[in-house]
Amino acid sequence: MTKGFTTLLLLLSLTNAAAQSPSNVPRLIADPARLAGLIADPAIDEVSGLAASRLHPGILWTHNDSGSSADIYAIDAKAKTRARVHLINVPNFDWEDMAAYTDADGHWLMIADTGDNGGVR
Repeated sequence: MTKGFTTLLLLLSLTNAAAQSPSNVPRLIADPARLAGLIADPAIDEVSGLAASRLHPGILWTHNDSGSSADIYAIDAKAKTRARVHLINVPNFDWEDMAAYTDADGHWLMIADTGDNGGVR
């Protein structure tokens, strides 16, 4: 998927949400932002995605951006690294984001290799 296509899908979603009447649009209320922790692990030097674990409460999965190793990291709520998992035969060309989800077959992490900073994809 190219970066332009991803942007188009996002714009269509936002336009569709904005077209609804105000009473039908969900409203998100957030607490004021606060610093929970700083990622100090030198191996995690260009965070580009974050997803809450579906199996381990309090654990977040993250990864580095383009050109890095094909590793994902489990960090806790204070940003301390708890695990590193190397993905075999999955190159990190330009990982941009990740998501966690559950379906009938189990719990999954999805990595979006959708970046194209050089305009070559």
